[in-house]
Amino acid sequence: MNRLFYLILFSLTSGLAMCGPTGLIASAFPGALKVRSQAWGQQLHYNPLPVNIEGFEQGKLNLHLQRTHASLWGYERKYILDAQTVDEIVQVELGLNPHLKFQFGFSQRRLQSSGMDQITTGFHKLFFIPQDKRLEVDLNRNLITLPTYGLELNEDDEGLPYSQTYDWAVDTKFEWPQLYASLVGSIGMSQEQAGASPREHRAIDWSMQVYWQAFLPSQTNLQYFLGVHWVRMDQADRFDKSLQAEQSILTSGMGWNFLKNTDAKLQLVIAEPIYQDLGQLSRETYEIQAGIQHRWSAMNIQFVLIENVIWPYNTPDWGWSLAVDYGLPSIF
Repeated sequence: MNRLFYLILFSLTSGLAMCGPTGLIASAFPGALKVRSQAWGQQLHYNPLPVNIEGFEQGKLNLHLQRTHASLWGYERKYILDAQTVDEIVQVELGLNPHLKFQFGFSQRRLQSSGMDQITTGFHKLFFIPQDKRLEVDLNRNLITLPTYGLELNEDDEGLPYSQTYDWAVDTKFEWPQLYASLVGSIGMSQEQAGASPREHRAIDWSMQVYWQAFLPSQTNLQYFLGVHWVRMDQADRFDKSLQAEQSILTSGMGWNFLKNTDAKLQLVIAEPIYQDLGQLSRETYEIQAGIQHRWSAMNIQFVLIENVIWPYNTPDWGWSLAVDYGLPSIF
């Protein structure tokens, strides 16, 4: 916790020092990419999409559909992560006024054999990267086992959601032009519904987010953002009580508006661990997310690539995400 706190403080102060005076967002897509972490430590509890300053208009209704695939590869003495996961999200946002909007969402995570291992091994072979024993097991095998926590998922569990949640959130936005600042915040909760989840059915988690977003007045096609996300997990059953009850997550990145309706973004997501005494699974996760966002009429399309850094076993080997937003200007 202390290390993440100091990292957040360093990011805030260095961002202010390097960028100098800032202004309110001018980009077509302000804020962080709308994608959540695919690290295993974030897959069994409430993990909302980053909140941003869009949608704070009276009667503004936005529908968000997203599908994310991730390939996990990691093994140490106390666990095996060799799986391909699917993360699906349906979310509706309703703006009430320039400072308030509501979110309602449904999400589902499950195992699925989706051919990602062939792409991984082919990429490693092409660039002479060691396979790290990937060729010693069956390609597209799905096996997640953490004996210390009594958790095992395999091919028999494919298609069954190990996490399925309904969630609600209230978002707020504040802008101070005289301070060249734009802040958005969100408070939300989710309820677990998956029968195959290792967590108790109807476990309730809480989340709070705060994001700072700005651009450089001298180069309004460049933006940067920094967000802190805190989650409090329900401790209702034995599995939950074996995990950390709280987790902090930091998201930091920059975006470049290189066409009128297109942005490219690169961001780093760092999260505290929730497991104890499990090697790399008990270390912070570091996840790189790089994406393109394009607006076409009332529709926004986002494509993101996901890659691990620093610790290869506790974050996705790689992944990809496709999302579509459709907005109605005003329904009342």
